[in-house]
Amino acid sequence: MRVRWFVWWGVFPDVLAFGLPALVGLWLRVAGGAGYEGTMHGGRLPHVHLGLPLYQIGHSLIVFVVVFGVSALVARRPLWGLAGWLLHVLIDIPTHSKRYYATRFLWPLSDYGFDGIPWWTPWFHWCTYGALAVVYLLLWRIGWLSRARL
Repeated sequence: MRVRWFVWWGVFPDVLAFGLPALVGLWLRVAGGAGYEGTMHGGRLPHVHLGLPLYQIGHSLIVFVVVFGVSALVARRPLWGLAGWLLHVLIDIPTHSKRYYATRFLWPLSDYGFDGIPWWTPWFHWCTYGALAVVYLLLWRIGWLSRARL
C-alpha cells in the first residue's frame, strides 16, 4: 500500500463535503463578475447547499463498506488505501458534537449522530495536536518516515 493513497482517502470525506462547495462558490464569484454579485441577496453570492448532503455521504460507514466492497470486487483484491477513509470516519464519530456536523455514520439507514467532544474544546484541541506530534516524532525516530514511499 502506498502512503499517498491512504492519505488521500483519509482526507477524502472532507474534500468531498467542503471542497466541491468551495469550488462552486469560487466559480460563481469568478464567472459571475460584478453584475452577478450585485443582483443576488444584497450583493452577496448565493450560499451553496452541497456541503451537508455530501458530508453525510462521505462520512457514512455504510457508504464506505459499499465502496470498499465494490472496489475489491473490481480490483479482485482489497484496496487497503481506502482504509484511510474508514479511519477518518472512525475518528470523526467521537470528535463531532450534535451542534456542529455530527457524523451520521449509519446514513442512509439512520440519521443517528453521536454527541462527541467538539474539536474546538481547548483541552481536546491541544491533546490532539500533542498526540499527533508524539506519533510523528516516534515515526521519525524509528525511521519509518524515511522508508515510507510517498
